[in-house]
Amino acid sequence: MWMKGSAGVGKSALAQTLAERRAADGSLLATFFFYRFDPSRDNINCLVATIAYQVSINIPELQDFINEELRRDPLILRRSIQTQFRTLIIRPLERLTASTSSTLLNSARLIIIDGLDECLDVEAQTHLVEIILDVLQSTAIPIKFLVSSRPEWHLEAAFSNYDKKLLFHLDLDKVFCNDDILIFFQDKFEEIRRSHPSRATLPPDWPNPDILSTLVRNASGQFVYAATVMKYVGSTRRPPPISRLQTVLGMREYKPGVSPPIYILQPTYREPNKQFEAPFATLDTLYSTILSAAGDDAGVLLDILCLGFNYPDMDSWFPDVFLSLEEGETQLMIGQLASVLTIQEIRKPWIQATHASFGEFLRDVSRSKEYFLDAPQRHTRLAIRCLEILKHPDQFASVNGYRESQLYKYAHNYLPDHLRHGELTGELSNSIAELSILEIFNDTRLQPQPNDFIRFIVGYIESIKTLDQGIHASVMKAFREYVLPSLDQYYSNEGLTFAIAMMYIICEQKPKLMGSPTGGWLANATPDILGIDEASLRLLYASRRGSDRWSVAYMNLIHDLLRDPDVESKYRMDAKRFATSTMFALELAFVKENLDNDSGAGRTMNQHILPYLLEKAEWSQEVGDFFKRYPERLEAIAKYSKVTDVIARYR
Repeated sequence: MWMKGSAGVGKSALAQTLAERRAADGSLLATFFFYRFDPSRDNINCLVATIAYQVSINIPELQDFINEELRRDPLILRRSIQTQFRTLIIRPLERLTASTSSTLLNSARLIIIDGLDECLDVEAQTHLVEIILDVLQSTAIPIKFLVSSRPEWHLEAAFSNYDKKLLFHLDLDKVFCNDDILIFFQDKFEEIRRSHPSRATLPPDWPNPDILSTLVRNASGQFVYAATVMKYVGSTRRPPPISRLQTVLGMREYKPGVSPPIYILQPTYREPNKQFEAPFATLDTLYSTILSAAGDDAGVLLDILCLGFNYPDMDSWFPDVFLSLEEGETQLMIGQLASVLTIQEIRKPWIQATHASFGEFLRDVSRSKEYFLDAPQRHTRLAIRCLEILKHPDQFASVNGYRESQLYKYAHNYLPDHLRHGELTGELSNSIAELSILEIFNDTRLQPQPNDFIRFIVGYIESIKTLDQGIHASVMKAFREYVLPSLDQYYSNEGLTFAIAMMYIICEQKPKLMGSPTGGWLANATPDILGIDEASLRLLYASRRGSDRWSVAYMNLIHDLLRDPDVESKYRMDAKRFATSTMFALELAFVKENLDNDSGAGRTMNQHILPYLLEKAEWSQEVGDFFKRYPERLEAIAKYSKVTDVIARYR
């Protein structure tokens, strides 16, 4: 079943309720709830492992089958999602079903996948639909899927391509009616009248039917509006429920110490059965009203939210220290948003939007206006604070206390994002000028993970470029002073010289060679070069990262620098160095690795890598002697190569 519906209609609530009921009667196999603001749930990487684990818990008899598959292929979780799904879920279920002694699958079992549209990779969403529907078509095991999402066009297309007998569509936008939301409001108000600390002040007929009708109309079919209103009205914090309801209905700001006026309900005209033209307008007003409770602290509160949403792994103490607040201030401020945030003291993320619509509201300036989370001035303030931390690395290096290292980690990882969304002010310009960026580049203590190092350099350079060309020029000068002195140790080592040659090939001709096996061969053949590379330019690491956007950009920065006419010739890859790399590549691939010419890796060498090297290299006696010993290698290159004149010289 595909359960679709617009934001706030109640898809996740229904999925959660169904999961609880099916778990109670024993017919639930597994669940996975996507969530765009949680890095562990905004992609499909952990989907199969999570489902397989739950399946093994719910049907213990499957554990041996699943463990057997893991022993057969220990790297299964690195395979494609389709292979993982087939190997770790479907095949064990099929084997259990085929067991004559098993009656565990006599009735259908359910797998629930909620919020598919919350997966950030649109192609992965479609691919997962294809996998599920292919499973239903190709297996006889009694298994059912419930997939919920917004009615995105690409998902409509994916689901429409399959046999309608396999698929049932449930459109919540069409089946939910105002009566359902009215029942919800009635139940929640009854709960408040029965159990709220100020229940003695609440009339037995509160609120009256007219107010309930207004709330139902304002909800416009969105359960998220109804749920947010009732969480806000039912709060045990000041003001009391009657005042809070008046705030919702009048959308006025609550001021402590001021008695609320008597609210007079004004009739709202609406044409019968006409769809509300702006379904988020009332919800947006509600969110704005809740945020207005922060008063003069709204700016700091939004800074806290910006930190929390950007850095899901932060601890609850982090905003206090990062923003130089009094200890405990963050908790007090965040408590005002309990109706729209889920706050967890122990589990992470520490804070997250109760519903996706609140995060979307904050990130859409046309909706949130003064509460826009990504306001340039907010990012500018946070960027200045990051720069202050980076200016004093000795205080925040990972060898110091946990809190200090977390502050440095945030400043290092998120400064580029804050710069990219900020605006250049005098204070920000001065802070950038005072930062010794060359010291940051050179101090590997502060960047123990190569990926962090590469992301920071690329992100910092790119974000500075969007701010100011003059500052960007000074940063590129520092980058040049970092890269060029490091090249001596690369050119004095044949393996590292080949790594630079591979960078040229990737940047000039074949970006798809990112992640080619050459990096692994280098590491196996000359393990000492890994330590040299990781303490310096990290080129080997970058070339092994596949199509990682940061690694590609990083390699292009170095490549463009080495091709700059102003760079001295001693720093460039000349014909002699390309000849050295050619000989190294031949020995590495066809002697040490003993590649077959017709293997995938052999064809990569013969078709893409060696022709480029031979064309750039000077004639080499060593290379000539190699081809005399292994003429079949030269002929294999000639089969693909367009550099016929070079081939002819070696024949």
